[in-house]
Amino acid sequence: MTAINALVTSDAAHMFTDGGLYGQAEGKLVSFGTKVQLFPHLNAVAACSGWAHMGYVIWDALSDRNFQSFDELAAGFGDAIRVYLNRETWTHRDFFEAVLAGWSESADEPQVWVVQNAANNTPAYVPRQVSETTTPYNLAIGAVVLDPSDPVTYGLSVLEKQRSEKWDTANGSRSIHAVGGFAQHTIVDRSGIKTRVLRRWPDKVGEPVAL
Repeated sequence: MTAINALVTSDAAHMFTDGGLYGQAEGKLVSFGTKVQLFPHLNAVAACSGWAHMGYVIWDALSDRNFQSFDELAAGFGDAIRVYLNRETWTHRDFFEAVLAGWSESADEPQVWVVQNAANNTPAYVPRQVSETTTPYNLAIGAVVLDPSDPVTYGLSVLEKQRSEKWDTANGSRSIHAVGGFAQHTIVDRSGIKTRVLRRWPDKVGEPVAL
């Protein structure tokens, strides 16, 4: 599982992700690492929920198209992923959600786009622009109030709430704590991409999330 929370403020797109990779059958952490894919030449970043390798699949799918701008990338985001997955049949077919954040040159504003590989509020692989997105989500997380003037506090609060909850893993096994490693904040504004670790959790490889 990957926690991906993104929101748009007046001057930037913000993405908050965790850094824990775990074995789904055992429910134990196997590694730590970033889940954010950078596209600095397009002033964009992307992340994907589901199996850990899907983040790299998304990077490969979007790089394969040779997009020339963020606006091109946002418009072709879903189709690029769909075509790639149809061609590369080795990839897992479980549900995933891919999130794209960046700076639109034509609109001169930060934007966040979401694509899912199964029909939900929109058809599969059709990008939808959002002001905020939270994955995974439940009512407890929905109770965290957004203060647009302080996205860092909000983003970290949501990650901590996601960390404290138990979630069904992608293969449908028992619910476990599945958000761990570290809390990463990635910002995209007109000037470029910045990323940093906001918090490191006391998790250890080979053990469950440390709560």
